[in-house]
Amino acid sequence: MKLPDLVSYIKLGLSDTWKLNFKLVDEPFESIKPEYFTTTKVCESLANLSGSASFPLVIRAEEKTKTVVNNIKFWNSRGDNTTRNGNIDITLYRRSNGLEETVGIVEIKNFLKLKVDQSLDQKSKNEVKKDLIRNAELIEKSISYGGSLDFSGFTFYVNDNKSIVKTDGDRFVSKIKSEMTTYVKSVLNNKLPQGVAACVEIETIRSNLFSSQTEAFDLDCDGCQNYISENLYHSVLGVVYLHNSNSIVVTT
Repeated sequence: MKLPDLVSYIKLGLSDTWKLNFKLVDEPFESIKPEYFTTTKVCESLANLSGSASFPLVIRAEEKTKTVVNNIKFWNSRGDNTTRNGNIDITLYRRSNGLEETVGIVEIKNFLKLKVDQSLDQKSKNEVKKDLIRNAELIEKSISYGGSLDFSGFTFYVNDNKSIVKTDGDRFVSKIKSEMTTYVKSVLNNKLPQGVAACVEIETIRSNLFSSQTEAFDLDCDGCQNYISENLYHSVLGVVYLHNSNSIVVTT
C-alpha cells in the first residue's frame, strides 16, 4: 500500500463529505453534521485501496481503542496500556493467517476554529495537540515493539472567511500549512523515533473567490461591489500524519 495513495484517498473522502453536506444544507462552512458523515465517506474512499494493497486490507470504523491497540502486532504480549480511551474513528488492518493486525489509524475532526487574524485559536491548538500526542504514543510504542502500526493521522477542515480573490485564498492555505507545521514540530519536539516523519497536507476543497481584484470590486447592477453582494466561501481540508518510513506495509 503506497503512502501517497493512502493520503490521497483520505483527502478525497474529506472532499466528498464537504460536497455532500453542501448538497444537504447549502452552507457547509462551519461544521459537518453529523460528524459520522465524514467517517463514512473517508472509509468509502479508503476502500479503493483494497485493489492496490499487497495484502488483504480490512477497514473498520469506531473500533474500541483497546481492540485497535491489542491488534498491533506484539503489543498485546507486552501487557502494555495506552492513555487513549474511547473509540478510534477509522482503523486499517492487515489480515494475516486469520488474524487482523493494525497498520493504520485515522481520527476525524470537524472544522477548526480560527482567530480574527485567521490563525488557529487556542481551543483548536489544544485539539491538535491531544491527537498528536496520542498518535505519537501509539506509533512510538509500536516501533519499539517491532509492531505493525506504521501510519497514524487526523483530519480537519478550516473555513477561510476573509479571502476575496484566489491569490488571497492561496496565501491562506500557505499560512495555515506553515502555522500547522510549526505547531506540530513544537508539540513533538523532535522526540519521534528515527525514521518516523510528521507531515502536514492542506488544500482547497472548493471556493467561489474572484479571479482578480478588478472583478471583485466592480459594481453589480445594484451599484454594489461584487465581493460584497456575493456570498463568498473558501473551504479547506487538512491531514496531519505520522509515518514510519521503514515500513514494508505502508511504503513511499
